[in-house]
Amino acid sequence: MKIMTDADGPGPNDRVNASPFGSLGPIDPDRTARFEAAIEVLGVLVGWYSSLLGEEQSKDVPDRAEIARLRQQRAEYVREQMALDLNDDAAVERTITECGALVRRLRSGEAGAASS
Repeated sequence: MKIMTDADGPGPNDRVNASPFGSLGPIDPDRTARFEAAIEVLGVLVGWYSSLLGEEQSKDVPDRAEIARLRQQRAEYVREQMALDLNDDAAVERTITECGALVRRLRSGEAGAASS
């Protein structure tokens, strides 16, 4: 019978911090709220492009180039959402400012906004 030591790693009864976020440290409510806002803005864009994609795919003669462009754009926002870091204040603010402006243009029906 082998006796496990700390060098062998965690045992079956040891608690392991499996969070993908690691140690977040003290929680700053303002930072968390800004991060959640940025994630939500990106989610709105993912949904918007998903909707446009569905509309294009349901046409009698879908435009394959447009479908590819919409998929690429949607994937870009998904990647941004996945990569956004709670502790990167500049990226969070840039997302809120730039993507938030795009959401406002899309919602107002501004021509060409979806191709941004």
